[in-house]
Amino acid sequence: MLAWFHGYGLEKKLKENTALAIELKPVKSVEQIQKFKQWLETQAEPIPTSIQQIEPREIKEMLASEIKEDSSQSALIANFPPIFIFKVKQEFLEEERLKKFTERLYRQEMVQHFSYQNEITHDLSNMVKRIRIGFLGLTLLFVLVGIMISEYLAQVFVDSRETVIRNWFELGASEDKIVKPYLKRVVYLGLASASLSVCLIGIIILLCSYLVPWIYFWIETQKFLLVMLILMIFGPTLQYILVKRKIQLLLN
Repeated sequence: MLAWFHGYGLEKKLKENTALAIELKPVKSVEQIQKFKQWLETQAEPIPTSIQQIEPREIKEMLASEIKEDSSQSALIANFPPIFIFKVKQEFLEEERLKKFTERLYRQEMVQHFSYQNEITHDLSNMVKRIRIGFLGLTLLFVLVGIMISEYLAQVFVDSRETVIRNWFELGASEDKIVKPYLKRVVYLGLASASLSVCLIGIIILLCSYLVPWIYFWIETQKFLLVMLILMIFGPTLQYILVKRKIQLLLN
């Protein structure tokens, strides 16, 4: 479950950190470029602080290793089209919303090309999505196995106390009076078991962080605590329900 939660977050982060690029038609006027930048900043989708134009010096640095001659570099930079890169706000990451933004962009005469999903990011996003589905399947499988084990343990718990429960019932004790002490014990045992599980998971993650240091940076505290809270609630609650049902069936 923890891996599934983080897989969902990772796919989202990949989309959030993907740089969108707008290539303008070759223009000589700096005013036209600034005017387009101002228009872009007024749109709802882009994050205004992330909008930046690729400067000629940055292009020169990128070309330094490829083209040695200064004259060739200067000629290429002079003909290089203006390019803006930016990120979009989280609420506009859906493909349908980006399509509307794309249509608006191409209505601008200066826009030559708009790219918002490069192949690497797209492939990584698809891979994370497949891994996340796999982890979801494993989570559901382990939950099913957990329910089956809990069902068996609840049956063993009640069977070992069957004689005492029947005797109390035959002596005229009410169902609530019989069930209450056993359910209280089940809750304590469930909480102890869940606490032990949480401690073991924490130790495993701590050991993993020493063996594979980068894994520590992938774990978000909020999601970790949420999964631990689910574990602390789900285990004892499941045991409570199963034991109560088994005792009621025995009495009836």
